[in-house]
Amino acid sequence: MRVIVACINWNHPDAPHAVSYVLRDGEAIASVYHDTWAEAMHRANELAARLKAVAS
Repeated sequence: MRVIVACINWNHPDAPHAVSYVLRDGEAIASVYHDTWAEAMHRANELAARLKAVAS
């Protein structure tokens, strides 16, 4: 599984600016929208740490 963060370039000021998601076999199985890139990176780091702990 992989944790991905993507920037969203939507022009609406109230739209989210980033999304974090988990890929399993190339398919997104969970996603969360974020107001800032920093929030998305923080969430992705948390998810990656959890996935690593489960895999160990």
